[in-house]
Amino acid sequence: MNFSDIGQFFAPGSIGGRCFYLACAVAIAYLIQTIVVKALNKVFDSTRIPAASIFINIIKGLIWIFALLAVLQPVFGVEPTAFVAALGVTSVVISFGLQDTISNIISGLGLMLGQVIKPGDHIQVGDLVGVVLDVTWRHTQVCDVSGSVQLIPNSVLNKTAVTILSDSAVSQCTVPLSLTATGDIDHITQEIVKRGQRALGSWEAEDDKPSVLLKGSSALGIEAQAIFHIKQNKSVDQARDRVLRSLIGAPWLMNLSVVDTGAAAPSKI
Repeated sequence: MNFSDIGQFFAPGSIGGRCFYLACAVAIAYLIQTIVVKALNKVFDSTRIPAASIFINIIKGLIWIFALLAVLQPVFGVEPTAFVAALGVTSVVISFGLQDTISNIISGLGLMLGQVIKPGDHIQVGDLVGVVLDVTWRHTQVCDVSGSVQLIPNSVLNKTAVTILSDSAVSQCTVPLSLTATGDIDHITQEIVKRGQRALGSWEAEDDKPSVLLKGSSALGIEAQAIFHIKQNKSVDQARDRVLRSLIGAPWLMNLSVVDTGAAAPSKI
């Protein structure tokens, strides 16, 4: 095979020429995608625009759509205008089967462009409390207090009341206790607070101090109530578990019981 044969193989309109054109178009589209994605990430980092993958995925889709239109005529011999016209007719039929998907995409764009939520926000949706990880083209990823990732369809999230939790919002964790009637009660209450704070660690709300209230006396001893305040994006049940584990076995406890108040303390402004 000489250079003339090679030139004929890659000539415009030949199989080799079409394959070469297609390979170049794919390589150029991939290069453009890489550059644009890096540029968008820098823009997201330097501005207040939410850095959600839904934006990136839409830009990627547009780049490859234009790449497809660019190779239709040279590679496949199809006029782009005819392809777009045919696509417009078939898209009406396809849209009926993709109503939920289209609704999720539009809802996701609405959530992000309206800055209703963004990655990193602490939110509450119904009984779910967690951190927004990402808003994709179909669903919003929320990491709850147990570490599990919940997937909420964007269309559902767009129609549901969403509470944005501030860093100052706190929840109240209450542990009823029965203390012995002997001993230094001030020292005992200080020990309860110290053990509870050590167990909660970074979960404890900084501006709200824990307390121990003496409620009365009974045959079991002195009835008391330990009250701790934790950040609202943390689980009250898990916080109570930490406090209980730190108190079990203390010599000044008659017994240990738990009541789930479920109450949330008002946040400080």
